Amino acid sequence: MYYAKQTDDGFQITVLKVLFPETSFPDTGPDAAWLADSGVYPVEEHLYFDANAYKRNGINPTLRDGTVYTADLVALTDEDKAQREADRLAQLGSVAREQRNRLLAGCDWTQLGDYEKADQADWTAYRQALRDITKQTGFPETVEWPVAPGAKIIQTPETVLA
Repeated sequence: MYYAKQTDDGFQITVLKVLFPETSFPDTGPDAAWLADSGVYPVEEHLYFDANAYKRNGINPTLRDGTVYTADLVALTDEDKAQREADRLAQLGSVAREQRNRLLAGCDWTQLGDYEKADQADWTAYRQALRDITKQTGFPETVEWPVAPGAKIIQTPETVLA
């Protein structure tokens, strides 16, 4: 836990061992009365909060009700929520495109001139289906991946029950 000691320039925020190098403290730390007598305040950094409802805005250290705050929590606006959703979908889309590109690269050999052309149409259709995943309804949240020609589908207990 961090603590703050008021200085002429604001606050020095650090751990107790730095503020009081010659003092040992119990594992639970000093009590509130000792802190008050020493001019030291606990620091609240808002490490845990509902990120779906709030955002953390950094501020200059501010003393409020015996605690020094380094951030304020501000309710998300509709624009903030829309931006977060857009960012989430962009990340999902990026991951899906990376997977698609790996799958395409993994079957590039089927496009070489010395490849046995017996199942060329199947590979061409598979590769086109990979390219078209971004056109699927529900992309990028849901992607139905095409199965490579000749690949065996292994059923897991989850797919049998679904």
